[in-house]
Amino acid sequence: MALVLFLEDEPRLVQNLPSLLKPKGLDLVATTSIQEALQWFGEHTYDAVLLDTIMPPTEDMDAEALGYGLETGVEVARRMKALKPQVPVIALTVMHDPEIQRRMREAGIVDIINKPAEPDQIAEVLLRHIRRSY
Repeated sequence: MALVLFLEDEPRLVQNLPSLLKPKGLDLVATTSIQEALQWFGEHTYDAVLLDTIMPPTEDMDAEALGYGLETGVEVARRMKALKPQVPVIALTVMHDPEIQRRMREAGIVDIINKPAEPDQIAEVLLRHIRRSY
């Protein structure tokens, strides 16, 4: 079973997506807290990260530079990739702005899944990148 860290600010998704992806061989550790996600990422080994990109910035982030939340996930991805560059980070987002998507890729996000997305699609993308990383 692949272990995936899931960071999302929508509680409904945090509660529901793990149970939908478990039968597909994905064990999601989910949180709505950026601080918690970064701490867990540093302390544990994950096969992949799935994260939202539009989230309220934390106190240690420059809210203006992050578009007041439009690019918070980009900063989280940068921090994660600085710690563990080998772990694939996939965005789950409604963001379609080509410039922000370019910055996502520069931050190390290897794929972008547009919301709303079906669990099968999310599982397929995650598993494809997890296989590539081994």
